[in-house]
Amino acid sequence: MRRKSIIVIAINILVFAAIWYAFDRYCGHKLGQRKPLVRHEGEIFTRNFIQDDSLLGRKPQGPMTVSSYKIFKDKDTIYNVRYTTDSLSRRISNCQSENPHSFALFFGGSFAFGEGLENHNTLPCMFEQTVQGFQSYNYSFSGYGTQQMYAQLKHLPIRSQLNQKNGIAIYVFISDHIYRVIGDDRTLLWGASFPYYELSEGKLQRKATLAEQSENYPLIRFFNKSRILRYYNIDLKQIFLKKKALKTTAALIEESAKLFHGQFENSDFYLLIYPRSENTILKYLDASGIKVLDYSDLEYSQIHPEDRHPDADSNLKLSRKIAIDLGLIQ
Repeated sequence: MRRKSIIVIAINILVFAAIWYAFDRYCGHKLGQRKPLVRHEGEIFTRNFIQDDSLLGRKPQGPMTVSSYKIFKDKDTIYNVRYTTDSLSRRISNCQSENPHSFALFFGGSFAFGEGLENHNTLPCMFEQTVQGFQSYNYSFSGYGTQQMYAQLKHLPIRSQLNQKNGIAIYVFISDHIYRVIGDDRTLLWGASFPYYELSEGKLQRKATLAEQSENYPLIRFFNKSRILRYYNIDLKQIFLKKKALKTTAALIEESAKLFHGQFENSDFYLLIYPRSENTILKYLDASGIKVLDYSDLEYSQIHPEDRHPDADSNLKLSRKIAIDLGLIQ
């Protein structure tokens, strides 16, 4: 009887999938395809600035200085900037303060890296300018999520890469990071080789890459190919796997903080919720004791209406807000 029920369910799923496929083909043809309006070019691509990496999935090459520019509708320049990295693939700036006695580590994605901004306009650089006595180290990169921070703190000899013994670490979190740990379709466009961590019985285990783990959800993969869902930017992973993603993200943050404190006993780790980002992750971190800078209710200015990365003025204001809240300036 049970076997018969399973067969009936399987047949119903196949019938529904066939009907959906026909319906999607018809509606998708009527809707057409959204044409990309933004073009991204520069030496960031022509000089192979972005390299494959077995630990992080990808990383910037260094030391190197490359150009990067985006154009909207082939006529409106969103940005035209240069990125400079050191020999350890960290983005550098010209903001060094004199005789710094403390470090400020920055982890995160493009918002912390400073996509669309010159070296001296990034958040780490602005923080170093704002607070005397700190040297910033930018371990962020465009597209990175929480798993990269965890991998960096677990496997890189960060202590030996710094000039100071004590300081702070700031993880710049945005809402997109929740889905980067599970590999939603948008992340897979650039992060198919990103590491995938599975939370099992309260422990994190590196299982595969994001592309490989996506094979575990054949139905979601099938429906995510829908022309209708793609036209309206709907990703079923973000709907059905969000709770799992939140739990994994929280675990990665907690373990990252432990790894940091294990290397730097007299230093503080902060989770910074970026302005306009959702702070749902905090519900999963209630008992962790992690220090939080929740700026989710704040606003920021974009570098361009078609690009939501923050501009230089927003980074300056945020760096001052951080410094005041940490009691580093008046």
